[in-house]
Amino acid sequence: MILVDAGPLVALIHADDQQHGRCKDVLDSLREPLGTVWPALTEAMYLLSFSWRAQDALWEMVDTEAVQILPLDHNDVPRMKELMRKYRDLPMAAYGFGGCRASTRS
Repeated sequence: MILVDAGPLVALIHADDQQHGRCKDVLDSLREPLGTVWPALTEAMYLLSFSWRAQDALWEMVDTEAVQILPLDHNDVPRMKELMRKYRDLPMAAYGFGGCRASTRS
């Protein structure tokens, strides 16, 4: 599974995004499914709030499982807190640590 954050999700949908072509090319070359976490999906929806059609396209990606939602729950909190503490000097929000946690869960 390829973990995807809000930025590439937005770029895949928004043709005016400067990374749109690059993200489309990469998506076309992937064999693995895409996965994300609810916080990153929420941020992408916010960034696409200029257009209901863009948001609907993102919902369609989730609905068709082109992008799978990876689970997070209270059992993930200790590891997410640990990652946030360890990397506190880096500009990453909680959703980024959620993605990290989801991707490393055994």
